[in-house]
Amino acid sequence: MKTEIKLDLLDYLEARGKALWGVNYSFQESDYTILEKLICYFQKDEVKANSLQIDLNKGILLSGILKN
Repeated sequence: MKTEIKLDLLDYLEARGKALWGVNYSFQESDYTILEKLICYFQKDEVKANSLQIDLNKGILLSGILKN
């Protein structure tokens, strides 16, 4: 799945995570599906959004626990 997402952006996000939260920070395989959708949403990629069935005109709700 990682190969389908823009690797330079994922590399940047992972490097930024390591800088903020330490060298053990990394994405898990299960993260790539949601990362793909979030990147698509924030880049307003209409073609990818259609294939993922995402409505770019709707808002986004993020919830969950932030682990340190």
